Amino acid sequence: MKLSDAFKALSQGVRSLGESSLRSVYRTLKRSAAGRMKTFQKHGALDAVPDKIRDMDKPESLSELRQNVGRLSGWLTGKNSTYAGYQRIQSDLVDSFNEKGINISDPEDLRKFGKFMNDMADRFKNVKTYDSDTAVRMWNESKRLGLNAKQFEKNFEFWTEHIEDLESVEPIQRRGGKRNLKPSDYLRQMGIKSMKGRKQK
Repeated sequence: MKLSDAFKALSQGVRSLGESSLRSVYRTLKRSAAGRMKTFQKHGALDAVPDKIRDMDKPESLSELRQNVGRLSGWLTGKNSTYAGYQRIQSDLVDSFNEKGINISDPEDLRKFGKFMNDMADRFKNVKTYDSDTAVRMWNESKRLGLNAKQFEKNFEFWTEHIEDLESVEPIQRRGGKRNLKPSDYLRQMGIKSMKGRKQK
């Protein structure tokens, strides 16, 4: 059965199909979904496929069969069920974030930003000084200054207090062969002696 035939069979509703026909539709949808997931996996984006599709178990009852068919057909008809469609949606999101003043360069960068924000929220959810706007500012500064945003997780409260100082410094130019930059490399420009936050006189 072709995918188009499976969708045609479903046009009258899942419950209108007998079990034999429904299983045939299920096999077609499952095969198509597996092929698309291979493409996502090839590009290192398998986590973009919903868990309920990626980890779908073999149905053990007619009820589960209907549920799986519904989930598969819903995903396969969505714009983000193909890698090309997913990329278009992600590119639109990148543009949207940039319009909001958040420095995102491409879909992979968008994924890293999402992980950074989630990690920060989870790690500092009980810290009174945490707020997502400051985390976004740290992300933007990491991009501007050649840093890894995750480096701000260490000494988070210090960098929250001195985020405006950080936003005032100029990027340090590193030549090949030297170690990666750390946020603390900018302390001198910020006029701060140490991570204790003491200003130089």
